Amino acid sequence: MAAFPCLTIAQSRELIVNIQFDTQLSSNVLVTPATLKYNKEFAYSFTFDDASKDAYNLGFRLLNGGLGIVDNNTYPGLFYTDGCGNLLPFRAGISWYTANDESVDLHFVTPGTLTYDNAKVLFSAGWDFFNHSYNHASDLTNAEYEWQLSENSRIFKANTGIKFNICVPPNGDEGYKSAAFEQGLLACITSNGAEIGKDFVVDVTIPVPPEPVYWRRDLNSDDYTLTSLKSNFDQWVATAGIGKQKWWNEYTHRVQYEHYASSLEFPVFREYFEYMEQKYGRPGKDNGWFAGSGEVLDYLLVRDKVAFHNEIEGSTLRIHLDYTNVPETLRHFDLSLLLKNAGNIQSVTSASPLVFTHAKTANGLLININVPDSFYSGIDEIVTAPAALIFAYPNPTNGTINLKIPDGMTDPSILISDMKSQLLPVPAFSISNGILSIDLKKSAVTPGIYLIGLWSGDKCIGFSKIILNF
Repeated sequence: MAAFPCLTIAQSRELIVNIQFDTQLSSNVLVTPATLKYNKEFAYSFTFDDASKDAYNLGFRLLNGGLGIVDNNTYPGLFYTDGCGNLLPFRAGISWYTANDESVDLHFVTPGTLTYDNAKVLFSAGWDFFNHSYNHASDLTNAEYEWQLSENSRIFKANTGIKFNICVPPNGDEGYKSAAFEQGLLACITSNGAEIGKDFVVDVTIPVPPEPVYWRRDLNSDDYTLTSLKSNFDQWVATAGIGKQKWWNEYTHRVQYEHYASSLEFPVFREYFEYMEQKYGRPGKDNGWFAGSGEVLDYLLVRDKVAFHNEIEGSTLRIHLDYTNVPETLRHFDLSLLLKNAGNIQSVTSASPLVFTHAKTANGLLININVPDSFYSGIDEIVTAPAALIFAYPNPTNGTINLKIPDGMTDPSILISDMKSQLLPVPAFSISNGILSIDLKKSAVTPGIYLIGLWSGDKCIGFSKIILNF
């Protein structure tokens, strides 16, 4: 059995997907990109401004699952599905600035601020990071705006390997917008001077315009109660649906148990997000996509820019996806496709390292194409084809991981790899009612990010990236 290989998008910028059906195909098969990833009715993005440690200690634990460092509560995580029955955790974003007014890097010396290692963990778990300037300065000259963004980007990339693609202007300063686009950032998201979405939500049924500036709402416990947050959210979702998909951006600064200016108190934040999951996530209608603004924007750009054509040979549909016009700087190249006038899918394959999920929906057939991310530097997304993603929980974990094994599987084995593809010793595991449980603390691993794979003989059944916290 080989270790998990690190893979990137093909140099040719073209992907070919082969779909095998159970019956002969007619010429009227229709293939279209879904308006939103997973064919959801709406997208919701939340951002923590200023890189407070609260985002890691409480927000991350609530959304992705794990032990809350502040309150010692164990959170199961909040989930929606990919439209094919596979669970996905809620994700958010971080607006990051580097230093105080004396140019002291806050992420080395300030206990209440995220460290660069924290950023790597969050990023590897699918969270987004945005350029919030070097030291949160405003009312500057053009040259100062440019330096604020470029210096923040340089230091963050040097310490994490992560590249910014979106600008969140500090204090809503509109002077950052032109500097951001001159430096190649893809969008600005701000509470001031936004051309798209101000006082309402973003209509994503239309293409992304050049140099988009999106509006976002500031949430804090002085202006909002849990009741008003729920009511506003319900009213907003009621305007969305298939054919009228929408996107909403909100943010806060801190999530503490104490009151803090321009912030949501954590109990309100928690109940607000748990309400979203119960009504619009996995336990409810499952019609929402809860992801960071970067992931949503990347999907919209792929959807708008990818070119494709189809070939039919008997019962096989071959889809050519040309990424030539898609910006190479994106983090996500995933695409969801809707198929109409076709039969039942028997298999979906590709010569490229892709992962597929598919299902029948009320709107036809849904196929999700997971493309390996374009850059992670030292924290590569690792994809093994044709194995599927498996659900490991709780994740993050303080030691014990549970995996659902396929029905009838009698010879499961486990591989554990670090992010350098080095295999690690595997402790004994137990199986009960189709759930495989393993205590990673018994393998003498240290806290960090790992890949766990489920095998049957020499066949990889699936894998999951896990975050281990002690």
